[in-house]
Amino acid sequence: MIYMKRLMILGTFHMESQNDIHNLKDTNRITSMQDELSIIVEKLSKYKPTKIFVEFEKKNQDKLDNYYRRYLEDKLLSTNEIVQIAFPLAKKLNCPVIAIDWMERGAAERACGDVINEMSKYKDLQDEIKQYKMPEVNLDYEILKNLIELNTTLSSDNTKAYYINYALL
Repeated sequence: MIYMKRLMILGTFHMESQNDIHNLKDTNRITSMQDELSIIVEKLSKYKPTKIFVEFEKKNQDKLDNYYRRYLEDKLLSTNEIVQIAFPLAKKLNCPVIAIDWMERGAAERACGDVINEMSKYKDLQDEIKQYKMPEVNLDYEILKNLIELNTTLSSDNTKAYYINYALL
Protein backbone atom coordinates (compact mmCIF):
# COMPACT_ATOMS: atom_id res chain seq x y z
CA MET A 1 0.00 0.00 0.00
CA ILE A 2 1.31 3.45 -0.91
CA TYR A 3 0.77 6.29 1.52
CA MET A 4 0.69 9.81 0.17
CA LYS A 5 1.92 12.61 2.35
CA ARG A 6 0.05 15.85 2.01
CA LEU A 7 1.51 19.26 2.54
CA MET A 8 -0.37 22.47 3.16
CA ILE A 9 1.37 25.81 3.10
CA LEU A 10 -0.43 28.73 4.69
CA GLY A 11 0.96 32.12 3.84
CA THR A 12 0.23 34.65 6.53
CA PHE A 13 1.24 38.18 7.36
CA HIS A 14 3.35 39.42 10.22
CA MET A 15 0.87 40.32 12.91
CA GLU A 16 3.56 42.04 14.92
CA SER A 17 5.52 44.95 13.42
CA GLN A 18 9.11 44.40 12.42
CA ASN A 19 11.51 45.88 9.91
CA ASP A 20 9.95 44.08 6.97
CA ILE A 21 8.54 44.74 3.51
CA HIS A 22 5.06 45.40 4.87
CA ASN A 23 4.20 46.18 8.46
CA LEU A 24 0.83 46.39 10.11
CA LYS A 25 0.23 49.89 11.33
CA ASP A 26 -2.00 48.84 14.22
CA THR A 27 -0.85 45.49 15.56
CA ASN A 28 -2.85 46.02 18.74
CA ARG A 29 -6.02 45.32 16.76
CA ILE A 30 -4.93 41.68 16.59
CA THR A 31 -5.60 41.33 20.33
CA SER A 32 -9.25 42.28 19.74
CA MET A 33 -9.65 39.62 17.03
CA GLN A 34 -9.25 36.53 19.21
CA ASP A 35 -12.66 35.09 18.33
CA GLU A 36 -11.86 35.18 14.64
CA LEU A 37 -8.39 33.73 15.21
CA SER A 38 -9.98 30.86 17.15
CA ILE A 39 -12.26 30.14 14.18
CA ILE A 40 -9.26 30.14 11.83
CA VAL A 41 -7.40 27.71 14.09
CA GLU A 42 -10.48 25.49 14.19
CA LYS A 43 -10.71 25.51 10.37
CA LEU A 44 -7.01 24.69 10.04
CA SER A 45 -7.30 21.87 12.58
CA LYS A 46 -9.69 20.04 10.24
CA TYR A 47 -6.69 19.47 7.96
CA LYS A 48 -5.10 17.53 10.87
CA PRO A 49 -1.47 18.59 10.49
CA THR A 50 1.08 16.41 12.25
CA LYS A 51 3.84 19.06 12.21
CA ILE A 52 3.70 22.83 12.05
CA PHE A 53 6.65 24.67 10.53
CA VAL A 54 7.08 28.38 11.23
CA GLU A 55 9.30 31.21 10.04
CA PHE A 56 11.90 31.04 12.77
CA GLU A 57 15.62 30.42 12.41
CA LYS A 58 16.40 26.70 12.66
CA LYS A 59 19.41 27.40 14.84
CA ASN A 60 16.99 28.89 17.42
CA GLN A 61 14.72 25.84 17.78
CA ASP A 62 15.44 25.81 21.54
CA LYS A 63 14.23 29.41 21.79
CA LEU A 64 11.06 28.52 19.85
CA ASP A 65 10.49 25.53 22.14
CA ASN A 66 10.84 27.84 25.14
CA TYR A 67 8.32 30.30 23.66
CA TYR A 68 5.91 27.45 23.08
CA ARG A 69 6.31 26.20 26.67
CA ARG A 70 5.63 29.73 27.92
CA TYR A 71 2.56 29.90 25.66
CA LEU A 72 1.27 26.60 27.10
CA GLU A 73 1.74 28.02 30.60
CA ASP A 74 -0.22 31.18 29.63
CA LYS A 75 2.91 33.27 30.21
CA LEU A 76 3.46 34.50 26.66
CA LEU A 77 1.53 37.45 25.29
CA SER A 78 2.22 38.47 21.73
CA THR A 79 0.40 39.47 18.57
CA ASN A 80 2.95 37.47 16.54
CA GLU A 81 1.34 35.11 14.00
CA ILE A 82 3.25 32.16 15.47
CA VAL A 83 1.64 32.81 18.86
CA GLN A 84 -1.76 33.66 17.37
CA ILE A 85 -2.11 30.78 14.87
CA ALA A 86 0.68 28.18 15.01
CA PHE A 87 0.84 27.70 18.79
CA PRO A 88 -2.93 27.33 19.32
CA LEU A 89 -3.09 24.90 16.40
CA ALA A 90 -0.17 22.85 17.75
CA LYS A 91 -1.74 22.81 21.21
CA LYS A 92 -5.11 21.70 19.84
CA LEU A 93 -3.58 18.86 17.82
CA ASN A 94 -0.68 18.03 20.13
CA CYS A 95 1.90 18.33 17.36
CA PRO A 96 5.38 19.86 17.26
CA VAL A 97 6.22 23.40 16.16
CA ILE A 98 9.37 23.33 14.06
CA ALA A 99 11.61 26.27 13.16
CA ILE A 100 12.34 26.62 9.47
CA ASP A 101 13.56 29.85 7.93
CA TRP A 102 14.88 29.95 4.39
CA MET A 103 16.81 33.15 5.10
CA GLU A 104 18.97 31.69 7.82
CA ARG A 105 22.18 31.70 5.78
CA GLY A 106 23.50 35.09 4.73
CA ALA A 107 20.37 37.01 3.82
CA ALA A 108 19.11 37.18 7.39
CA GLU A 109 22.06 39.36 8.31
CA ARG A 110 19.89 42.32 7.30
CA ALA A 111 16.18 42.90 7.77
CA CYS A 112 13.87 42.89 4.75
CA GLY A 113 13.27 46.62 5.07
CA ASP A 114 17.02 47.26 4.92
CA VAL A 115 17.36 45.15 1.78
CA ILE A 116 14.46 47.01 0.15
CA ASN A 117 16.23 50.30 0.89
CA GLU A 118 19.42 48.89 -0.66
CA MET A 119 17.44 47.94 -3.75
CA SER A 120 17.11 51.63 -4.66
CA LYS A 121 20.67 51.39 -6.02
CA TYR A 122 19.61 48.86 -8.66
CA LYS A 123 17.12 50.37 -11.10
CA ASP A 124 16.77 47.24 -13.25
CA LEU A 125 15.94 45.14 -10.19
CA GLN A 126 13.53 47.80 -8.92
CA ASP A 127 11.75 47.85 -12.29
CA GLU A 128 11.50 44.06 -12.25
CA ILE A 129 10.06 43.96 -8.75
CA LYS A 130 7.55 46.80 -9.35
CA GLN A 131 5.58 44.57 -11.70
CA TYR A 132 4.72 42.18 -8.86
CA LYS A 133 1.88 43.35 -6.69
CA MET A 134 2.53 42.28 -3.13
CA PRO A 135 -0.74 41.75 -1.26
CA GLU A 136 -1.56 44.37 1.34
CA VAL A 137 -3.10 43.43 4.65
CA ASN A 138 -6.21 45.36 5.57
CA LEU A 139 -7.55 44.84 9.07
CA ASP A 140 -10.68 46.77 8.22
CA TYR A 141 -11.98 43.39 7.20
CA GLU A 142 -11.54 39.90 8.58
CA ILE A 143 -8.21 38.19 9.08
CA LEU A 144 -9.58 35.18 7.20
CA LYS A 145 -10.25 37.33 4.12
CA ASN A 146 -6.66 38.59 4.32
CA LEU A 147 -5.36 35.02 4.54
CA ILE A 148 -7.48 33.95 1.58
CA GLU A 149 -6.15 36.88 -0.48
CA LEU A 150 -2.55 36.11 0.53
CA ASN A 151 -2.97 32.50 -0.60
CA THR A 152 -4.48 32.99 -4.07
CA THR A 153 -2.42 31.65 -6.96
CA LEU A 154 -1.74 35.17 -8.29
CA SER A 155 -0.69 36.47 -4.90
CA SER A 156 1.51 33.44 -4.27
CA ASP A 157 3.15 33.70 -7.71
CA ASN A 158 3.81 37.43 -7.26
CA THR A 159 5.23 36.89 -3.81
CA LYS A 160 7.56 34.12 -5.02
CA ALA A 161 8.79 36.28 -7.93
CA TYR A 162 9.28 39.22 -5.58
CA TYR A 163 11.35 37.18 -3.14
CA ILE A 164 13.45 35.59 -5.88
CA ASN A 165 14.46 39.08 -6.97
CA TYR A 166 14.89 40.10 -3.34
CA ALA A 167 17.23 37.13 -2.84
CA LEU A 168 19.44 38.39 -5.69
CA LEU A 169 20.63 41.15 -3.38
